[in-house]
Amino acid sequence: MKGLYLNSDYRKLFRTVEYFQGIHQVLDVELDSSNNLTVVYSEEEWPVEPIVSIENVIGVVAGWFIFNGKRNDLRGFIQEYQISPDNAVNKISAGSFVILIKDRDIIKLFTDPLGISAHYKHDSLDKLVIAPSIQAFNDIEKNIFFDGIQKKHGCLFGNFTAFKNVERLEPGAIIMKDSIRKYYSVNTHKYSKHSCISNLSAEINELAKHWNTDVRALAISGGLDSRLILASSNYSFGYTYGPEHSGDRPVARHFKADFTHYIEFDYDYPRKVQHEDDICEEIFFGSSKAVYRLLTTYKFAKENSNGAFAFFDGYAGDTLQRGEFIKFQGWLGELFRIFPILYSLPLSAKYILFKRYSKLNKKEKEVLYSDFQNKTKGLSLTDYQKVTYYEFVYGRGARLAVNGGNIIGGQFFTVIPVFTKLSIFEPLLLQSHAKGIQFKLINKIWKNIPSKYKSVKTETGFKPSTPPFFIPFIHFFTRVKLHFLPGDGNYSKQLESARRNNT
Repeated sequence: MKGLYLNSDYRKLFRTVEYFQGIHQVLDVELDSSNNLTVVYSEEEWPVEPIVSIENVIGVVAGWFIFNGKRNDLRGFIQEYQISPDNAVNKISAGSFVILIKDRDIIKLFTDPLGISAHYKHDSLDKLVIAPSIQAFNDIEKNIFFDGIQKKHGCLFGNFTAFKNVERLEPGAIIMKDSIRKYYSVNTHKYSKHSCISNLSAEINELAKHWNTDVRALAISGGLDSRLILASSNYSFGYTYGPEHSGDRPVARHFKADFTHYIEFDYDYPRKVQHEDDICEEIFFGSSKAVYRLLTTYKFAKENSNGAFAFFDGYAGDTLQRGEFIKFQGWLGELFRIFPILYSLPLSAKYILFKRYSKLNKKEKEVLYSDFQNKTKGLSLTDYQKVTYYEFVYGRGARLAVNGGNIIGGQFFTVIPVFTKLSIFEPLLLQSHAKGIQFKLINKIWKNIPSKYKSVKTETGFKPSTPPFFIPFIHFFTRVKLHFLPGDGNYSKQLESARRNNT
């Protein structure tokens, strides 16, 4: 599994190491007599080893980053670090990374601002012990309380794990053995209320230009997020997967000419990777469950990519543009989906969180809300914005949704989640999420997009030009249709069939 292993053993992920041997590169570094480091990385993203030494400072990185307008400029980062560590890390505008700096006898870790590169630390020893999977640690003991939450809710929140003395690395932080200091906080003053919204396409293109066109890949769906990414730049390889009659494939087919090479396939078409379940169990050990056959899907995509490895992903785009992380389940949640104007009511963050985490008991909800208050303390955001930020960085986004494209997909590709670029993430976060959930931001975002991308309906039946009032009703009837008419492509039914037949 790709990542940074400090005083931990990547070989404990036996099936994963076995499968990716020859695909991943392994760099072993003896930092000093008591600290050993292994970095597992991709030679496509890092044609030279991801390590730089300048004078008494050693820098090593797992992942990718944009520093001062340059991709993976580790030397430049270290040189700036020697002048000012805070200035160095604040010149990173995008990335999914953990950077390790050994400055004489001191080891520091810098994590990406939004926690996309999920790594964990084991606090039971007298030195930093880090890995991208809890499976790589020794002598861990279950935490019954948090293990129970994970089983109920499907994932944890904050930086908690299901093990004692093990926690996720704090996002946007400088981490040492005995201290954690945040370097990143949402900048609520840098952007005006309307800045960047109609300029998202230019921001996406600026990010894409850090990779040559012939290595860019994009999974194009029937939704708007991947379509916006496609409309913003050029991509060599594109693909769509899912049931033949799903909403995704017929819609995506309209744009296949935009790619040099495009394929579409059934989710259960590729032959399942041998030991996939074991590999995913190792990767997500003690943190969450993987989506069935997703490893196989990304493997098949990479094998057919004609050498493309920079995978542009719409991770959490719906969250920032259409308020997905303030929605909740149950009959009341369904009512709010059909009539999203109800979100104009002043619902408190506590109310929304408790609705979203409804399976938790009173004590578990108290721990959740306490962590939420701690993580959002001092942020000049509305309650809707705070819930979105928390769920994005510490909740369902970073603790569950990130497991798909970013972690599983990241074993085959360099994954670039475009909506985590700070000049995209922050302006969208600062919008009115009550308006976003009513689809009132779509016209602003798509204002300057070429008409050919705006004229095709989404898989749920609306266009960017559809009046916002009608979209919730169109969504509702589409969901009913998918649920009750098996002739229409349904992912859940195809997944159930594949799992039942173990294919």
